[in-house]
Amino acid sequence: MKAHVEGMRSMNYFIAYCIDMEKHAADADVRMKCRGYVELLTPVSKAYCSDKGFEVCSLAMDVYGGYGYCQDYPIEQYLRDVKIATIYEGTNAIQSADLVGRKLKMSNGAYVRNMLSDMKDTIRRCMEDPTLKDHVDIFDGAVSALEDVVEQFSIWSNGAKFLLPILNARPFLMVLGDAVVGWRLLDAAITAKGKIDSLSAGKTDGSMEQILELGKSSGEVAFYLGKIASARYFSSNVLSTVEGRCRAIKLGDMTPLEVLEESLCT
Repeated sequence: MKAHVEGMRSMNYFIAYCIDMEKHAADADVRMKCRGYVELLTPVSKAYCSDKGFEVCSLAMDVYGGYGYCQDYPIEQYLRDVKIATIYEGTNAIQSADLVGRKLKMSNGAYVRNMLSDMKDTIRRCMEDPTLKDHVDIFDGAVSALEDVVEQFSIWSNGAKFLLPILNARPFLMVLGDAVVGWRLLDAAITAKGKIDSLSAGKTDGSMEQILELGKSSGEVAFYLGKIASARYFSSNVLSTVEGRCRAIKLGDMTPLEVLEESLCT
C-alpha cells in the first residue's frame, strides 16, 4: 500500500509539474515535451490511480479484518468513495482506449518515445549506485518490454489486426502505469540515497546496518529509508511482472473477438 500510494502521488505531482512547465517554461522544446507528458499520462493517472486506489483500500480493509467492513473505522467509507473514481470522467476502459487509440500516436509517437528515453536516462543514473543495481536491472527489463509492446501496437494498428491494441488497451495502461510508478519511485530512491549519505556522514561507517540503526533515532533518515524501501519493494513485486504481462499482450490473443456469443451463455 505504501509503495503504490507514494508512487501514484509522485506520478500525479510530476504531471502537475508538467502542466506548469508547459505554460511557463522559457524553452519551447521543454514546453512541448511537458505537453507530451500531460497528454500521455492524463488517462494513466485517472484510470491507473483509481483502480489501484480501490485495490489499496480493499487491502486496508483486510488489515482491519471484520472491523474494516464495519463503520467503526473509516476504511469502508474510503472503499465506497474511491470506486466511483473508476467510473466517472470516462470509465477506465474509455481512458485505456483513449491512451492506445489516440495518445500513443500523438506527434507521430514522439510523446511516448520521449518518456521511454527519460526512463533510460534514469536507469543510467541509478546504475552507478550498487545498492539499487539489481532493482534498476528489473526496471530496465520492464522498460524494454514496454518499448516492444508500443512497437507491436504500431505494427498491428497499420495491419489486419488493428483491433488488437484496443483489445489490450486496459492491460497496456496498467503495465504503463506500473512502469511510470516504478520510474518515479526509483528516481525518488536515488535522491533519498544522496540525502542519507549526507545525513549519515560522520555518524556511521556507511554500512546499511548502521544506517538502519541511525534511522531508529532520526525521523529524517527513516523517511528517506522508506523511499528506498518503497522503490525496492515495488521493483521486486510489481515491476518484475511487467515483462511477462507484456509478453501476454504480444501473443495477440483474439479469443474475446472469436468466441461464439452462444458460448458465453452456457
